[in-house]
Amino acid sequence: MPDYPAAARKEGIEGTVVLSIVVDTEGRVVRATVVKGLGHGLDQAAVEAAKATLWHPATVGGRPTQSTRRFHVRFTLEV
Repeated sequence: MPDYPAAARKEGIEGTVVLSIVVDTEGRVVRATVVKGLGHGLDQAAVEAAKATLWHPATVGGRPTQSTRRFHVRFTLEV
């Protein structure tokens, strides 16, 4: 779960950040690009969350391969 930036929390900003991520053969994110952002520090928090996650690499013929996928990070303020 990503950290909710204080500026976004203070402004009451909620929503979804959409990233395009490249996952290498070992399941690490080697590139993360914001496709749809929210600003206020939420985009960077989403990128950091994606990079901190170990993914299952895609496979071709049973062998791990690099892949590109979409990653949606939803930010919701709890009441």
